Amino acid sequence: MFDPNELDAKIARSHINAEKVEEEAKALENKLCESYEFNKSFLPARTWGQPFDPSKLSMTAKFLIEKHQPHVASYLGFNTGYHSRQEEIEQARKEAEARMTEQTEKLREQNAEQRRLREWRSANNYNVGTGNPII
Repeated sequence: MFDPNELDAKIARSHINAEKVEEEAKALENKLCESYEFNKSFLPARTWGQPFDPSKLSMTAKFLIEKHQPHVASYLGFNTGYHSRQEEIEQARKEAEARMTEQTEKLREQNAEQRRLREWRSANNYNVGTGNPII
């Protein structure tokens, strides 16, 4: 026998579930719009009660989300490691700068030593370039 109360309970549960999905989707959309570069027009069209579908985001939207909100990009499933790569690049720059500074200092010391040697040769009647005595 058909129970109308059971149907009403199913309808109520379905509506409550749809409201929860809508609340989550709205909260996620609001979170995405927190980024100053992210425009509301980047959000994909969505009907009421349907979950947010990150696969419908444009490449620009995905890039902006990943750039400014990497944790949200991970949640949506499209984090490509942009921030990790940027940190690696910055670390490599710092290491290269340290190596260049060290090399520059080493060359500066070598040049100072060569200058002292040339000055000594010049003061003691030796050829500045070869070090042979000048006769």
